[in-house]
Amino acid sequence: MIEVINLTRDLIKYKKKNESDDEIPNQIAEENEQPFSNENENVMNESELLVGRTCSFMYENKRVYGSIENVVIQNNMEQLLVHVFETNEQVLVQKNYVQLNEILHTLPTSENNQFQALYKKDGQWYDCMVSKNKGDSYLITYIGYNNSEYVKNDQIRIKKKKKIKEVITPAGYKIPENLIIKENDSLKTKLKKTKKRNALKKKQKNELINKEFANKTQQWKSVHEKAISKSKHLLIAHKKTENIEYTNNPANINIRRKFDYKDNED
Repeated sequence: MIEVINLTRDLIKYKKKNESDDEIPNQIAEENEQPFSNENENVMNESELLVGRTCSFMYENKRVYGSIENVVIQNNMEQLLVHVFETNEQVLVQKNYVQLNEILHTLPTSENNQFQALYKKDGQWYDCMVSKNKGDSYLITYIGYNNSEYVKNDQIRIKKKKKIKEVITPAGYKIPENLIIKENDSLKTKLKKTKKRNALKKKQKNELINKEFANKTQQWKSVHEKAISKSKHLLIAHKKTENIEYTNNPANINIRRKFDYKDNED
């Protein structure tokens, strides 16, 4: 009976020892996996914030726009699944090749600003007017099409002002290309362009006169300063000559008599 009890105790001790030995590797494995999983989760969380954003990238030798739909890991490389507006297809793009559209949080207060919205059906930018702001989107109306819709705040932008080409006339005036009179222009348009051109020519002529006057004034000032500098130089040279002549004047020289040999005897 005593032997049975001792044997039972030994079995219990052996079982507890095995259980404790099994727990140690499991704890080590959990500790090793914990930071790795947290790191992956942080990377995925940052990438998941990109889902839904509007972006652009080079595709078939041109820039296209689309919406990020998902984040995919392929061959240990993070890629973005993008729905391209223009072609209505889904493509995988590396994250570093994608450029996110700037978010327009608030509208600028300047009245001169014009806006453009991204039309998702063809992926092109069109001039628009903004009528309402809902925080993450704007109600816009496409100019020339009279249809309105809500667009996301990263699908609208301030229109960039194009630099107007200028034409130089034989007289040297610079006239914007849009003020050149064309054959198919109406009489009203021709008169309007002529009026603007005359006003522009008058302005440029006055600017040219003022510029020439300023140049002549500067030249006269430069010549005057040189003349003053030259006269000062001549005056100083003349004074030096007078001093030399005064020093060499025989009337101002005291002739000393040479000592006679008899003077030494005194």
